[in-house]
This record gives sequence, C-alpha cells and structure tokens, in this order.
Amino acid sequence: MNLHTQIITSRFLGSLTSSVFTFYVFHKVFTLTNSALWTGAVGLILYLPTITLNLYVGNLSDQWKNIGKIYHIIIFIKCLIISTILFSTHLYVILIVLLGLSIIRSFRIPTYYSMIQNITFSTSNSAKLNTIAWQLPIILAPALVTLSYSLNLSPQILLIFICLIQFSEYLLTFRFTTLQRTQPTSKLKTGIIKSLKSLNIIERKELFAPFFIDAILASFMGLTILIPFILLDIGADATKFGFTKSLFHFFAFISVLLVPKKIIAQLNLRTFSILIGIWSVALLLLGLNQSFTFLLILIAFLGLIDGLSCILREKFLLQLSKNNELGKVSALNALLIATGDELGEFNTGFWIENLGLKLTIYTAFGISLFFSIILHALSQKPKKTIVLKKFTNY
Repeated sequence: MNLHTQIITSRFLGSLTSSVFTFYVFHKVFTLTNSALWTGAVGLILYLPTITLNLYVGNLSDQWKNIGKIYHIIIFIKCLIISTILFSTHLYVILIVLLGLSIIRSFRIPTYYSMIQNITFSTSNSAKLNTIAWQLPIILAPALVTLSYSLNLSPQILLIFICLIQFSEYLLTFRFTTLQRTQPTSKLKTGIIKSLKSLNIIERKELFAPFFIDAILASFMGLTILIPFILLDIGADATKFGFTKSLFHFFAFISVLLVPKKIIAQLNLRTFSILIGIWSVALLLLGLNQSFTFLLILIAFLGLIDGLSCILREKFLLQLSKNNELGKVSALNALLIATGDELGEFNTGFWIENLGLKLTIYTAFGISLFFSIILHALSQKPKKTIVLKKFTNY
C-alpha cells in the first residue's frame, strides 16, 4: 500500500468512527425525546468547537514543519477520547465524548489537508478519492446504527466496534510520523481576519462561492432531522430513518464513483448552479409528496445531486491552495460544511418546531431556487464591450 493510499484509508477509518458515533448519538436523542429541537441540538454541540477553533487551527497547520507527527498525535488523542465510551453509556458521557471528538476534528481536518499538500497527486483523482473516503462512512453509519437497534443488539457491541476502527486508524498513522513539510511554510498572519483576507475570497469568488452557498442551503436541509419527521408525516416507521438516510448517501457515493475523470475536469460554477436548480425542484416535490415509495425515489435523486456537488467542491478545494495554505482553506471549508450539516441540523429542528415540516421544506425550496439563479448569473462570463472610436474629422 503506497503512502497516498494509506492516507486516504486513514481518512476513511477516521470518518467511519466519527460518522457511526455521531449518528448513534442522534438516534439515541431522537428515540428518547421524539423532538426535532432536542435532536437538532446534537448538531449544535458538534458545531460550537468548529466555529471557535477551525480557522485558528487552519492558520497554524500551515506553519507546522513536522506535520505527519502532529497528525499522528491528534489521532492518538482521538483514540483516548473515544475509548471513554467503553466505561459508560450514560447520555451525558456520550454528549461529552461527542464534544471532544468535535474539538479533535477541528485539529484533524486542517492538519490532514496540510499534510497531503506535500504529496504529488492528480487533482481530479485525489478529489474523487477524498470524496469517496468520507462518503462511504456516512453511507454505512446510519444503516449500521439502525440495523443494530433493529436486531436488538447491545449498544456496547456497536461502541466496541467504533473503538476498534479508531484504533486501526491510529496504527495506520505510524508511517505518517516521518512526513515533514517539504515546501516553505506560509508567513504567519497576525490574526484570523488578516489570514482570511490573504485567501483573496472576493477575487476568487468563482471557486469559493459553492462552499458558502452550500452552507446556506444545508442550513434548512438537515436530513438527520428532516427524514424522521417526513416519515412520521406519511405514516411510516420513523425509528428506522437511518436506512433512508443511508439511501441518500449511497446514491451520492454512486454519483461520485461513476463520474469519469474527464467530466470532473469540466465541472465548474455553472454546473453547480444547475445542480442547485434541480435540487430545488426535488425539494418542492418532497414537500408535496405523501408516498413512501416516491419519497425513496426523491431521496435517491437528491443523493445523486449531492454526490456531484461534493466532488465539485472537493475539486475546488484542491484548486484553491496557493502558497502552501491548504490547511487554512480546508479549515474554512470545514467550517462552512459544519454550518450547513451540523448547525443546519439544529436550524432544521428549530424551523420544524416553529414553522412546521411543510413550510420548512418549501422555504428550503425557495432559498435553493434563489441561489441557483444567483450562481448562474455569477458563472456567466462578462461580455466584451465594444469601444467606439471618436472621430473628430468629418
């Protein structure tokens, strides 16, 4: 197994650990409270460390010379934190461990991207592999947790499985300890604001726009919260919502897996605007739907769109790196993803509690359609202006 493959495998194992445990917590809180707001609050716990630490750590990660050794230490600390669940499964302990994992993630993601920046790879190929490495775990996690509950297995068996996977990742990272930064470190900025300004977000808006837009759209589409309440609305068994959520991620993975490298190379901002437009139409149908079969079709279709969106954003992320600052860029990306996926779960729970399920979905439809139009306009190349010469002699 070459180094690049080991690094991708490490990301897969680490993501699997985090995804299974996170969904386990969501499922536990939902079954205990049956409340959209309290289940969504789990997303808030995940989000708080991200918003406070990510940009700072992303700035630092581009300065670390012994980047492989630091990554190895981060994974070791993650092992220690997650092993706590073997001694107690009390809800408060579980939530504290979840908070600890979220703090570690704020260090892990920027360090990971800062580390792979020193390895030669094809942008299209690496974008696809990295997307697969974190898409596969989020396919498996909801199904594994729901299956363990359906089979009446002890939660302890699932938690032992999580710990074993995490230990496997730790063993894999021993080889990374020799990795050092081969390129000169970027100059340390005096603060996070100046650090962000150095990314030239406005000048590179075509590459940054999908990350910001995706965060806004996802803030109304927390599927972990939305799916069980849609199932309740159509009279289906909401306790098995993990299978439906896995279906979404499965088709996202299929989309990632089957798209050819030549197509990836051609994906651009206009493609993203079209995807968001199609997404908005699917949301409208989701709000109107009362059939379980059609719900599954819509969820699968939304997954296909999400897969293309993910690989496009991963491609843009790798293209955004300049002056050895991939750690900083990935930290901003992780913050925006968390704003959509985790704060989005809390927001979705809040909107369902206050607006109702249908109005929440229709609001998401309206916002998606609006940003699809904005992105499409942004992707248009400016027309050449014809300068008319002024003649003074008649």
